[in-house]
Amino acid sequence: PPVAQLGLAAGGTARALRRMAERLDPEGLEEAIETLAGLRRAKVSKRWAISPQRAATLLAGTILLAEAQRRIGVPLELASGGVREGSVLALYRQSAAAYA
Repeated sequence: PPVAQLGLAAGGTARALRRMAERLDPEGLEEAIETLAGLRRAKVSKRWAISPQRAATLLAGTILLAEAQRRIGVPLELASGGVREGSVLALYRQSAAAYA
């Protein structure tokens, strides 16, 4: 079946979040929000080996991901590629179909 990729301008939040959360489902994201809300950025950076810059925005990014998931109503999954890779693949498929 076709798979749609939702590209969020989260700037790596999902990848960083994956280091600390077992799941990116509603419960996992809620747990991450609660954990992040109670920790200073230096503690987050050190505990999960996340850059200080990413640790500074991780709580906000996690809240955005949780809200996006709530609105679209499907579980989020972390893709092995990014939005750029997905865009290139889509363009390739369109081009190949045009010449078929």
